[in-house]
Amino acid sequence: MELVLAREPELLDRIFRLRAAVWSPLAPDGFATGRWTDEHDAHGVHWAVVDGGALVAAARFCVHESLGELPDERFFAGFGPETAPIGSLNRLVVAASHRRKGLAGRLDDARLDFAAAKECATVACCTHDEHRVRMLLRRGFRVLGEAANVDPRALAEGRRPLVLVRRRGRGCASVEGGRGDGTG
Repeated sequence: MELVLAREPELLDRIFRLRAAVWSPLAPDGFATGRWTDEHDAHGVHWAVVDGGALVAAARFCVHESLGELPDERFFAGFGPETAPIGSLNRLVVAASHRRKGLAGRLDDARLDFAAAKECATVACCTHDEHRVRMLLRRGFRVLGEAANVDPRALAEGRRPLVLVRRRGRGCASVEGGRGDGTG
């Protein structure tokens, strides 16, 4: 499996289609175009994992000046302020056939290396998946608390997103290293 930086429009379109295919059970009426994209895709940096020509995983990273600018900024309401620049780990998607093979960890490591290169003082993330939370904790993240403004349907389904951050030089692993074992 090959991890690549996704710049070509065709590969980006495949990422948007993978998102819709994997996430459609969470929002059955939300992907009429068969693609999932938002305004952050234009300025975000995207990575893809390709296995024998098939796109099997992808993730995006964005850099912002405040938590209020992040993708899904509503989840971060009441948190902060955080030191800028703030990197955002977001839009991680892995095909069901390729889960639990370390791909999320590889994508996280690539994005955290990018955060270091961009000298991000803070990296933020929001997730409801317990396995994902454990992966991020091993990479030096800290849980700040439950996300704000969560859709009541998600809460009714037992999905309680947590806000996590990793700060450079604040008693946890620095952005430059110490991310853990790289497994997903």
